[in-house]
Amino acid sequence: MSSFAQNRPKSYLLERVDFIAVAIVFLLMVVGWINIYSSEYTDDQKKILDFSLSNGKQIINIGIALVFALIILLLNGRLFDTISYLIYGVAIVLLLYTLVSGKVVHAAKGWIQIGSFQFQAVEVAKLGAAMALAKLISTHGTDIRKVKDRVIAFGIILLPMLIVLLQNDTGSAIVFFAFVLVLYREGLSPLYLIIPILIAIISLSELIAGVVPVLEVLGGLGVIGFLVLRRSKRLLTFLAIFVISAGVLTMGVSFGFNHVFKDYQRERINILIGKTTDQQGAGYNVHQSLIAIGSGGLTGKGFLKGTQTKYRFVPKQSTDFIFCTVGEEYGFLGSAAVVLLYITLLYRIIVISERQKFIFNRVYGYGVASVLFFHFAINIGMALGLFPVVGIPLPFVSYGGSSMLSFTAMMFILLKLDATNSEY
Repeated sequence: MSSFAQNRPKSYLLERVDFIAVAIVFLLMVVGWINIYSSEYTDDQKKILDFSLSNGKQIINIGIALVFALIILLLNGRLFDTISYLIYGVAIVLLLYTLVSGKVVHAAKGWIQIGSFQFQAVEVAKLGAAMALAKLISTHGTDIRKVKDRVIAFGIILLPMLIVLLQNDTGSAIVFFAFVLVLYREGLSPLYLIIPILIAIISLSELIAGVVPVLEVLGGLGVIGFLVLRRSKRLLTFLAIFVISAGVLTMGVSFGFNHVFKDYQRERINILIGKTTDQQGAGYNVHQSLIAIGSGGLTGKGFLKGTQTKYRFVPKQSTDFIFCTVGEEYGFLGSAAVVLLYITLLYRIIVISERQKFIFNRVYGYGVASVLFFHFAINIGMALGLFPVVGIPLPFVSYGGSSMLSFTAMMFILLKLDATNSEY
């Protein structure tokens, strides 16, 4: 760094922060607080700020997050590259501690309790994994197309994911799959995306139609492939491997679904694919969420006028199902505006990532984009009945201190790296 850059005032760096991204994040925080307030509003509870309720606590969460963001912007940008593996290591230790001594909330043993304060270690793990992956790929000589480097990269992703699965927090564990998108940007073969998609299609087909119909279709594909490709030994070999593997997978899915999954997990998946309906039991949340969103129509019922919201028909309406409050009170247009905010933020993060001069910055930026995308897509998918209920928050909108601090830290570290992009 030049002596001139070293002597520049902190205000200079603040001027270089991408304020479009900052504005979107702040807007999402405001949208979240308004809808949390709506979800708790009753004729007997009209206070704008009640620190005994979620709306008041969320103001505190937002305030702490913004102070945290400012501190990050004032730190030396080179620090984050240096401490990447340390943050990842601390995250793994916290996950292991939680697995042994954590507090159980909603059947997941994922919380650390310190006095009256509690937080989720997995939120630290998402940040740590993004930073560790960026550090690995930016290390001189690392090439994600090499088997050794690819194995290490997948190890960084899978280790926290497996620990979180052991904590019975399937939703948070799924989010770690997002980092595969980062590896794809850095040269990973498209097969690593195509194969999981094919596995998902085959698995879903088996759950919907059953083992026998899927095996019949796969056998038919094998016969057709043999007739078409019999002169090409390589393609025929690939087809045979695919059909055999898919057949084994199909039977494995059936065994896993019936003998490994827990009752409530099977019930949620059956409701999602339409095999069963349980509007008063496991499917209650989604059913009420769809009623709330559908009743909003084009423009919504108006602020504080949502009946589903006001009478609390939807459980977890300030956390997992916050989007249904938006749909009911602001309708399709309000929901579309929130979705557009997220799409714009994701686009902005990708733009920021691509203009980085340093590999660490770019890889980290894609890590942030991938995690935000998974949270956004899965949470809204849950509210619309397009994804099983797995309990992950809507970034910057859902109530929660751990997630608010985690997303803010991830976002503002990227903004700090971008602000100092040419200065180290």
